[in-house]
Amino acid sequence: DMAMVNRISPQSTLNHAYITMGYSAMETGNFVAAQDYFSQAQKSVTDDRHSLAEAAVLEADAVFLQKNYTRALSLYEKIIAGGGSNGEYATFQKGILLGLLNRNSEKLTLMQQIAKSKPASAYALNARYEIALTHMDMEAYKQALPILRYLYDSSTDQSFAARALMKTGFAMQQMSDNTGAI
Repeated sequence: DMAMVNRISPQSTLNHAYITMGYSAMETGNFVAAQDYFSQAQKSVTDDRHSLAEAAVLEADAVFLQKNYTRALSLYEKIIAGGGSNGEYATFQKGILLGLLNRNSEKLTLMQQIAKSKPASAYALNARYEIALTHMDMEAYKQALPILRYLYDSSTDQSFAARALMKTGFAMQQMSDNTGAI
């Protein structure tokens, strides 16, 4: 009831209350309840486009965490089609889902688009790492190596360096290059 929400704080909205309850449900691992709260947040009447967009992404994340990959994919595609500020994140999540659905060639195409986008996507390094992992999942270790090398050698952001080095060692070992693996 909006009157009760306004008594708490004039800045409070039903939309924000649902989002807060959704976050709480996510924290406790109750992804079904979280999905419902985020869905309700999108149905509430508000002029706050940012919180509506946030609720849409959070609903997709809650569905993803329920492992309902096909439904999550549909929700992320809806966010991407909307062209909002969460499109990059939704695109990256779509790529992850494509991999989980064994649609690796589609995942690679999408992740390559993210990695090469201009201006650079905030998810470019994540996408490069996912490209390398996908090549490794497909046992295309030689294709993964230059991408991993970029992540630990060339990139100014070294947040993936340790993981890339570990994966490089694994790839080299799989190619029977134990000296290179060390």
